[in-house]
Amino acid sequence: MWTGNAAPEKGGKVDYGPGLKLPYKKGGYTQGEIDKAVTDKITGIESKLRKDVQKLGKNYDNLSETQKKLLVDYSYNTGNAFSVFPKFSKAVVEGDVKGMKAEYERTWVDKNGKKQSLTGRNEWTKSVIDGIGK
Repeated sequence: MWTGNAAPEKGGKVDYGPGLKLPYKKGGYTQGEIDKAVTDKITGIESKLRKDVQKLGKNYDNLSETQKKLLVDYSYNTGNAFSVFPKFSKAVVEGDVKGMKAEYERTWVDKNGKKQSLTGRNEWTKSVIDGIGK
């Protein structure tokens, strides 16, 4: 069973499984329920990304797996990559590595109002960007 974990970046709300914001459920969620919730969330994210990418004159399904991975990750973690990281998202769609490197860093604000770096996510993103074209 998956029980909730505190999500400090969301002001104390609860995460289940891989960062899912789900309603409280006494006893937690089964692995099957978590798997379905993740699949449903990613399906919804990709549906939205298809529309956002189309606005830039491109087809989401024609992007590389790396481009899709970056856009899905940012959308999964921020709710909307194109709204929260518009310059980064555009750079990803256009394959602009220089633009991606200039705009990829993610932060969060702690309960004291201090901006904190999401170091692990930023390191992962940089490694993905650095691997483009290699």
